[in-house]
Amino acid sequence: MVYGEFDDSGKTFTRFCEFMESFQIPWAPVFGNHDNETNKGVLWQCNMLEQCEFCLFKRGNVSGNSNYVVGIADGDKLIDVMYMLDSNGCTQSKDENVIKHRGIYPDQVEFIKSRGNEIKKAQGYMPPSIVAFHIPTMDFIEAEQAKEYATNERKVYNIGVDVTACDGDFGCNYETFKNGAIDAVGFREALKAVHAQGVFAGHHHCINTCISYDGIRWTFGLKTGQYDYHNQGQLGGTQVRLTRDGLEINHLCAIAEKEQR
Repeated sequence: MVYGEFDDSGKTFTRFCEFMESFQIPWAPVFGNHDNETNKGVLWQCNMLEQCEFCLFKRGNVSGNSNYVVGIADGDKLIDVMYMLDSNGCTQSKDENVIKHRGIYPDQVEFIKSRGNEIKKAQGYMPPSIVAFHIPTMDFIEAEQAKEYATNERKVYNIGVDVTACDGDFGCNYETFKNGAIDAVGFREALKAVHAQGVFAGHHHCINTCISYDGIRWTFGLKTGQYDYHNQGQLGGTQVRLTRDGLEINHLCAIAEKEQR
């Protein structure tokens, strides 16, 4: 959301919250590995988010500071559940509530399973779900290797251009996982238990692949801003639609690069 290192006054984070609130529609953020570096502290950030009228954010009580569940209903029927997770990794902070190595921790995996069981017990069925966090897990690497998009000889690729697309996969990978993906023990099993259809991550600036693997679609959201580095002409956002047949995922590019400047 906000590169915390540049926001020790908290003004940027405050403006971000005001901007999101201006749409007057529900919004649900998770923290990335740089959000909480501000000297304002993560508890101040959590309080700001929880006070916003339209923000669904909850801090949660397991590892990290953005672990919560959002239900999506059609009338009285719960049709989908969003599991929002903190992938941690924000080590450049003086705030003891923030400093953790990157990862989805065992108590977060248990959080997914226990919440899923509570929902199933309350509803009488297990609705499908999607999961969102920042730093990708090893599952994203396994997915591209299983489809042979990435090989020892081919590190970067554009699906449908450099390699043949399978199962509706799309997007490009022009960046190696140089910062390392998370190895989360038992994570995929927990996702299957809550009928996860899609998993969404970010972190890598030049990867926006959407790959179906092991019954789940693993998606990197399209990069939203120009900071640091990005793929030329590939800035915008990722639209996720819930349909009776599952998820419909599209990257929506914003205005042309030359106009952004």
